[in-house]
Amino acid sequence: MFAEDVIGAREAEQLLGVSQSTLNRWIKTGLISPVRQLPGYRGAYLFDRADVLRFAESRKKVRA
Repeated sequence: MFAEDVIGAREAEQLLGVSQSTLNRWIKTGLISPVRQLPGYRGAYLFDRADVLRFAESRKKVRA
């Protein structure tokens, strides 16, 4: 995985068309998994761009 393949939560939210709270809920329930959480009290989540795009496509199929 290369650096350009990793995106932050904000970009993931935009690709998925959801709010921050929805993305956080999906993470907690296991619907989507970050590849890493940065250290710290409010450590940011990092996602694999390909995983997020696949998840977005699967959501489109379910809603159709």
